[in-house]
Amino acid sequence: MMTILSQRTGRKRIISKIEGNDLIRNKIQDMGIIVGNEIEILSSLGDSIIVLVKGTKIALSKEVASRIRVDFCEHFRKGDKEHDNIGQGHYQHRRGRIINHR
Repeated sequence: MMTILSQRTGRKRIISKIEGNDLIRNKIQDMGIIVGNEIEILSSLGDSIIVLVKGTKIALSKEVASRIRVDFCEHFRKGDKEHDNIGQGHYQHRRGRIINHR
């Protein structure tokens, strides 16, 4: 699993885990950052990361962002080079069609 700090801007990911004690996890979840939700990395400005969660832009410190683990979304854009190298014979589902990313 990767953190949102390791993601490029413009990428959508699924929140897979929030690390930390109960107090920290609850504060992050109160912002709407909940496991299973989609998160988009909009920009990185100095010591902050700007993300989009459920239509709301949220600025996170890099310390908080380092606690948010993400996974790939089920739906990838065709031609997304980051995913083209996943493996031989790898298929993605997109808008009711099966696409081979080769």
